[in-house]
Amino acid sequence: MTLLSIISIQMMIQLSVPEDSYIQIRSVFPDTVIKVGGFSYTFLSEKKMVRARIEDGKLVY
Repeated sequence: MTLLSIISIQMMIQLSVPEDSYIQIRSVFPDTVIKVGGFSYTFLSEKKMVRARIEDGKLVY
């Protein structure tokens, strides 16, 4: 079972999961932060069909 924590502060959304998991989102909006393990990324524009995970020591989405 994966624990997903979601924090929403003043229009900023942060999604966080453990390193051995992934984040799957249909629509990501600007200022959304994803964090998989120790890696994070902030989206600057809208993006569709995101599946963020760690591959070969890098965050891919």
